[in-house]
Amino acid sequence: MDLLGFVFLLLPTCGFIFFIGWDYVAASWHILEGSQEAGGVNARYIFKTSILLMPALVILQGIAESLKAVMTLMGYQDAVKQLDEHDEEHAL
Repeated sequence: MDLLGFVFLLLPTCGFIFFIGWDYVAASWHILEGSQEAGGVNARYIFKTSILLMPALVILQGIAESLKAVMTLMGYQDAVKQLDEHDEEHAL
């Protein structure tokens, strides 16, 4: 199910967001857009780049989850369990 969700839902949605945002971000970089406020950030175009980073990083995470789904289908459930069961350190 995770594999199908990635291929048919996540990938097209993120691809669409990336495709639509590309011209918007490229235009901002082309003019090196700054803030319209008096004390604002002069490099507003860098912030707009996050519009493209978000779908790229979500696709990367989707690839990782899809590979785990493929491993499960191939019979490597123990390896997938080890990937999911790890100690996390939290700052709080």
